[in-house]
Amino acid sequence: MEQGLSKKCEGESADTFLGRMEAQCSHIRRYRREVMRREGRRLSYDEAALEWIERYAEDFARDQPAPGSTQG
Repeated sequence: MEQGLSKKCEGESADTFLGRMEAQCSHIRRYRREVMRREGRRLSYDEAALEWIERYAEDFARDQPAPGSTQG
């Protein structure tokens, strides 16, 4: 997980990187709520982050909703 959070794409500004990390945090919060709603599993934020990162971070598009996340 640490590598994923600290890895900045070459040529990416600090503001762009920060924005992308904030967007991922938002997707993780939504993922956590969705898991609770759909599966009844109560995940801590860290547990949800680990699951989301493992499943979706590699495919996270900067300008699109992350897979596994719902809008709203």
